[in-house]
Order: sequence, then C-alpha cells, then structure tokens
Amino acid sequence: MKRNKDSLSFIKFLAVIDIIIKNSDEKHAITVKDIQNRLYELEYDFSIDYRLIKKYVQYYNQYYDDIVIGCYRKGRNDYYYFINTTLDIMEAKAIVDLVYSSDFFTLKTKENYKKRIQDMFSVHYQAYFHKQLNLHIVKNENDQVFYKELETITKAIYEKKKSVFYTRNLPLLKIVIQSM
Repeated sequence: MKRNKDSLSFIKFLAVIDIIIKNSDEKHAITVKDIQNRLYELEYDFSIDYRLIKKYVQYYNQYYDDIVIGCYRKGRNDYYYFINTTLDIMEAKAIVDLVYSSDFFTLKTKENYKKRIQDMFSVHYQAYFHKQLNLHIVKNENDQVFYKELETITKAIYEKKKSVFYTRNLPLLKIVIQSM
C-alpha cells in the first residue's frame, strides 16, 4: 500500500468535511470553488483540488456505511451537501420552542440548548432558532438547583418511587411525580 507523505492530509480531510457539514444541506449545496474559498477565508496554508475533495467525501461516506455527504454534478461543477439524518428542522424547532416555553430551565441553560441544536444544522437554518424571551418571569437562575431537581426526578423514576416538590411562591401547589 502506498503511503501518503503529506503531513497535512489529516487536517485537510477534517477541514473539507467540516466546511461541507457546516455550510451545506440538501437545499444549499456548495461547489468545489466554495470549499476552496472557505479554506482561504479560514487562512489554511494549503489548497485542495476537486479530486481530493471527491476522495475525502468517499472516505467519509465509507466510514459511516451510508451516504452522509451527497454529491451531484450540474454542468461542469460538482456540488456537495450534508444530509442531516438526526432531526429535521421542524423537529429541532419544536424542541427549542419547548425548552424556551418551560419555566424549568434557566436562561443560561436555554441558550446552551439552543446553541447546541443550532450547531446540528447548516448556517442557512440557524436563523430559525432566534428567540425573544419573556424576561418578566421571575425564577431562580441557579443551574445547580436545576440539575439537583432533575437528578431527584430521574432517581425517583428509576427507583419507581413517588416524589413531591413544593414551591415557595404557591403554597397550595404540589407537584407529584409518580412513575408506573
């Protein structure tokens, strides 16, 4: 087997795949020229030709035993796009909406979840996740309280026990979690 003596081959591979994943999707494919321009913008000290990009995409798809990065030819250009198989845009938006409508999460936690879900999609869809928060809700912004409550609930469900939580603001409100 012939050994590749290019010391930057691994960096090239990661850079090309990362650019395709972050900047494309089924509706927004990118060309070889777009990939080369992104590499230049990121100030990498190497250039890539179309044959190498094609080989990297084949290796990446072969590793996942599936077509994760698609390719098609239109005219003289090859177009590459990332096929996101985890969530579609509406499922992800529904999750973000649920997190933002919940009083259970702190503002910091909400922003963290939004950012993590945004990173699952290309830059073309990240605007779908911009939210205006209703900051009139007064609540505890301590993350440790949130995680302690979550751990207590999870433990109760696992042990099939009943958990009772009382709130300070509404003395008559009692939250009961009972697992099956």
